[in-house]
Amino acid sequence: MFSSQLLKYRKLKGLTQSQLADELSVLLNKKFQKGNVQSWERGSSPRVEIIQAIAKVLDIPVQYLFDDSEEAVLKIIKDKYPFFIQQKILSEQFQNIIKSTKANMEHLEQIIKAGI
Repeated sequence: MFSSQLLKYRKLKGLTQSQLADELSVLLNKKFQKGNVQSWERGSSPRVEIIQAIAKVLDIPVQYLFDDSEEAVLKIIKDKYPFFIQQKILSEQFQNIIKSTKANMEHLEQIIKAGI
């Protein structure tokens, strides 16, 4: 689950694998490369301190990297992108996607990226 959550939140934040690796390098004062992020997104597990740093870079609680519930994503949207709600950009269709099944989460991310 960690690998898919990392991928989802990295893309939601708009970071490439290289950019995430660069930010982790600065934060932890250790060299990370795109290959490290690729490896984690393919299923290998980083150490706890790296997971904590990833959450910090992605600006999410650590538990979100292990929680694939729609509620977690909805909370991120409400907390990080309040202008969607304030400006009524959340159309009825977008609100239905938020309430939809996990299978629609990728579609939700595309709508968010397109709206930013």
